[in-house]
Amino acid sequence: MAYLILIALESLVVSLLLVAILVALSSSASRLVRGGVLIIIAGIGVALTAWILSLSFTLFGSWVGKSPLRLLALAIPIIAPYVLGVLLLLKGWQRDRADKTLLPRAAAWSRMGLTALFLAAIMLELLTLIMIDLTVRQTMAAVRVEAYTLAASVAPERPPESENAAMLYDLLFSHWHVTQKHWPEVYVQASEALTREMEDGTTSQADSQNFEHEAFDFGNPELGEFLRQRAGELALLRRAAALPACHFERDYFRPSFNMLLPQLSDFRTAGRLLALDARYSLAHGHFSQAIDDINALFGLARHSKEPFLVGMLVSISLEASAVRELENLLMHAELSQEMLARIRLEWTSSLQEVFSRSVRMEEATGLLTFCSVATGELPITTVVALSRGGEPPLVSQFSTFSSPWLVDDLTLFRELMSHVESFASLQLFPLTQRLESVASLDQKVENARWRAPLTSATWPSYRGVYLALARAEARRHVAEAGLAVYRYALRHNRLPKTLDELVPDELPFVPMDPADGHPLRARLASKDELILYSLGPDVKDDGGRPLKFDATKGVFEGDVRFVVRWAPARNRAETSE
Repeated sequence: MAYLILIALESLVVSLLLVAILVALSSSASRLVRGGVLIIIAGIGVALTAWILSLSFTLFGSWVGKSPLRLLALAIPIIAPYVLGVLLLLKGWQRDRADKTLLPRAAAWSRMGLTALFLAAIMLELLTLIMIDLTVRQTMAAVRVEAYTLAASVAPERPPESENAAMLYDLLFSHWHVTQKHWPEVYVQASEALTREMEDGTTSQADSQNFEHEAFDFGNPELGEFLRQRAGELALLRRAAALPACHFERDYFRPSFNMLLPQLSDFRTAGRLLALDARYSLAHGHFSQAIDDINALFGLARHSKEPFLVGMLVSISLEASAVRELENLLMHAELSQEMLARIRLEWTSSLQEVFSRSVRMEEATGLLTFCSVATGELPITTVVALSRGGEPPLVSQFSTFSSPWLVDDLTLFRELMSHVESFASLQLFPLTQRLESVASLDQKVENARWRAPLTSATWPSYRGVYLALARAEARRHVAEAGLAVYRYALRHNRLPKTLDELVPDELPFVPMDPADGHPLRARLASKDELILYSLGPDVKDDGGRPLKFDATKGVFEGDVRFVVRWAPARNRAETSE
């Protein structure tokens, strides 16, 4: 605010001195020339108003919005002093009757003196802008050191080469970049069928209510032939996923806004291949291979967990695919205790920890983006283009004038990130309270779009991220409980009536519902089907109805669920009774 007042006053002085020079030069001119001077003076006023308004919009843009009355209210304090000054200066065209020469008063003004004052005022304003710019650059130098330290604190450690899966992934992904364009149409059709299942919230097309598409047969020979051609690649993929760590060569210590993470899209392709192989293997009774594919999916989810929000979201997506295939396996396969023991739910780290690390890396990236914009290394227009944000204020597109608003912008960014980090470390109930708190931050960024253009351009929708995180946590809990239910059914040849029957033999305690902090819900849909579920984002008990996005309302409805089916006549129970 202080820099805005200072620059506005200096700009007003420069403008009025220019008007004074014009009045002095035209003091003895004809009416026609004076009319032209008046037009020039009006143009100077328009330019001054536009310049100060552009600066003011970084502070008051969200308040003005699209209201012409508010825009006028903001412009009046700028126009009024200029108009008053111009009216006083135009009196210089009047003649002083006491003066025997009867010349206009402005004729006696020192034109050289006015010109010197005008040039001095311009130099003073430029000096002010340069000093502000230098001060901000010095501040940003300290911010850069802070950002490097923050990034180093969450950068993954480099594992021994023998334990690093990245080399195997690079070999496989490079091969796919050349050959994937030749993959047959059946791969596309099967992948689309899996996507539809996820959107419907079901685990198989038989359970889907979407009748717009014909059900895809995952056991068809064309898909089998495609997977047989990929058998070596799938074997290499399972081998890589079984390794304990994955570290790609990246500059984690200097993250940038436009940093490329090409392997993440390849991980998605790998996840689809494994899911398709699991479906095909299940359709043909190859349960052991399906289990290997599911374990590999969990391994992919673990390896794709980069310390960035996008890496966390890809990991969550792969984990969701693994849980969906596990649910499908338990619903349709006949498994023994030995086969069940081979299934590894590899939750190597808590989602809260992953989220917290990602947030710190995002903060480091944001701080370095501020530094790059301040030094002119990265134009803000490039940041806006990459983020697909709205147009920044005009003043912020010029590097010399960018620095003044950067400090206010950076202050807001720090404030918001501190709130996000607190959300990452706390677990509030119910889930709606957490989502509302995060949504309030998104709204605050939207309201400050003009005041903090860089924060607005780089800010992700943390409500969407937090919603994905909550669903992932719920999915973990229902998957753990679902696997325990199947183990119980194998021993007792029946499904448990309540989840309490799983304690302590199958579970140390009933998992918590992350939506409200209560134990997970379970409902016997029939004697052969148990639905375990966590409440959805609305924290309403929908009885285990599949979670689905309602595009008309823009919200998720239903519950995060895991279905276990058990048919005693079909399964051979290893009963302890």
